[in-house]
Amino acid sequence: MKQILLLTVASALCFPALAADQLEPKMLENTLVYSLSPDGQYVVSDGYSGMKIFDLNSNKVYEYTTESGNGRYAPGISQCVSNNGVVLGYFDDTEASYWIDGEWNLIEIPAYATSSNTVHAITPDGQRICGSIGVASISSGNEDVLMQAPCIWDWDPSSGEFGAPVMLPHPDVDFTGRIPQMITALTISHDGKTIIGQIVNATGMLAYPILYRENEEGEWSYEIPDDEALHPEGIVFPEYPGDQGPVYPTEESFMTPAEIQAYTDALQEYYNSGYTLPYPLYKDYMTEEEIKAFDEAMNEFLVLNEEWQSKFNAWMDTFYEMKKLIPDYQFNSIRISPDGKKYACTVEVIGERNPSSWFVVPDKFIWVFDIESGNVTKYEQQKDFVLTYLGNDGVALAYINKNVAPQSFVLKDGEAIEMYDWISGHQPVYKSWMDENLVFEVQQQVWNEELEDYVLSYTEVLLTGRAYATPDLSEIVLGVENVWDYSDDGISYVFDMGNTSGVSQIATENSVNAIYDLSGRKLKSASAPGIYIINGEKKVVR
Repeated sequence: MKQILLLTVASALCFPALAADQLEPKMLENTLVYSLSPDGQYVVSDGYSGMKIFDLNSNKVYEYTTESGNGRYAPGISQCVSNNGVVLGYFDDTEASYWIDGEWNLIEIPAYATSSNTVHAITPDGQRICGSIGVASISSGNEDVLMQAPCIWDWDPSSGEFGAPVMLPHPDVDFTGRIPQMITALTISHDGKTIIGQIVNATGMLAYPILYRENEEGEWSYEIPDDEALHPEGIVFPEYPGDQGPVYPTEESFMTPAEIQAYTDALQEYYNSGYTLPYPLYKDYMTEEEIKAFDEAMNEFLVLNEEWQSKFNAWMDTFYEMKKLIPDYQFNSIRISPDGKKYACTVEVIGERNPSSWFVVPDKFIWVFDIESGNVTKYEQQKDFVLTYLGNDGVALAYINKNVAPQSFVLKDGEAIEMYDWISGHQPVYKSWMDENLVFEVQQQVWNEELEDYVLSYTEVLLTGRAYATPDLSEIVLGVENVWDYSDDGISYVFDMGNTSGVSQIATENSVNAIYDLSGRKLKSASAPGIYIINGEKKVVR
C-alpha cells in the first residue's frame, strides 16, 4: 500500500485562535530541528537545503543554506550545540568546524590528518568537544588500515579557540584480531569525562561501542562495554591470511622491452585494420624459455591462490556466522546520558527473509545500557527506531517512519509511549492544540477488487515527527517533515513541558480566566499564591 503524506492540508498549516483551555508551542517554520542546547536556548536544524541556528532568547536566526550561497553546512551527528552557543558542524561534508558568535571556524587538526576529520558532541559549557581525525585516507582498498582515530579538543581561553586535538587511547585490533577501519568518539557526558564511540571492524560491516573515561589525574583509558557479547561460545577465528592473495603473474614481466614494443605495435595494427587482422598474443613475441618460465609461475600462482582463497573464505564464513550471534550496532547511532552512567544504541536485528526479495532488511531497535551494572533495557515494540535522546534516568526518545513521515516515541521503563500520549499526560493543556494542528491527511493507493485497479483513499493521521529534548525533558521539540516538497523542510514545534525557572510574567488573582496548575489540572480560580498557567502563559499569582 503506497501512502502519501500531504503537509499542505489546511488543518496542518492554519492555526486557529488559541482556545482558553490550551497552550500553544512555539513554531519554527521551514525548519527540521536536529539538536538543541541543554538549556533550550539554541536550536540547530538540518534540512534539505542546509542548516539553521536559532537563538530562542533573542529570536535571532542564522541561516547557512545553499540558497543563501554559503555552500553546504551540516551539524555534528550528536549533541552538537552548547549552552554558550558553540555549534559543531561541517562545511561541504569535509571540513570539521565550529560556529560561535555568527562565524564558522576550522577545527585544528594535525598536519598528517586526512580530510576525514569529524566533530560530533560538545559539553554544555562549551569547553570540550569530541570527534575523530583521519589518520589514513578513506578508501576501499584491500589493505587493513585504521582510517579514523578518536580525539578530544579543549577550549583554550588564552587563544579564544579550541586547542590541538588529544588522541584518546584505543585498541590496535578489533575483536576479530584485525586492524579496525575506524575508531570514533561520538557522544560526551556533561562533565566531559566519559565518552562513547564506536569501533568499525576491519570488514566495515560491523560496529560496536567503545567507552573512554578520564580519571582525576586527567589520564584517559578505554574499555569495550559488553565485550562478552562479541565472543559467542563456539566461534573461533582461523588465522587471517591477509587481504590479498599471491600476485598474479603477467607475460610482460618475462619479456624484454623490445618484445613488449613489438607486441604493442602489433596490437595497434590490429586496431588500425578495423579488427580484421588476427588478435596478437603475448606468447607470439616470447621465446620458448620465457613462455616456460611464465607457465611455471602461473601454475605456482594457481596453487598458492587456491590456498589463500580457501583460508580467506574460512575466515569470512566464520565472520558471517559470528555476525548472526552478536548485536549489530547501527553506525553513528549512539547517545550517552548527561551523567555518563548510561548509553543507548540503535541495534539492528536481522529478521526473516522476504521470499520475494534477495535482500534482508534488518529491524532497528533501541537498547539502553547501564554502564556500571551491565543491565540492558530493550525497546522492541516498534521496528526501525531511530534514537535522538537519552536522559539520566534511562528515558530515551526515538522515532519511526510511520505513514511516510516520522512518528516519535518516549521509551521509559521498557515501554514505548507515543509522544502524543506523553505530552498529553504531562502537559494536558497542549492536547487540544495537538488535536487541531498535528493531524495530517494521508493519501493512499488501495487495491479495488471490483475495478481491478488501485484507487485513491484518504485518511487522517496525527503525526509527531522527530523529537529532540533538553536533558530534563522540560523542553521537547517536534520536527514534522514535509516529505513531498524539498523546497520546504517542514515545521518544528517547541513545547514547554513545565520548567518554571523562566517565569517572566506577574499577575493578580483578578486577572485570571482559564487557570491550570503546573500538573495540567484545570482550576476554578487561583485561590492561593503560586505559579499557574493562565490563558496559555505561565504567571505568578501573589
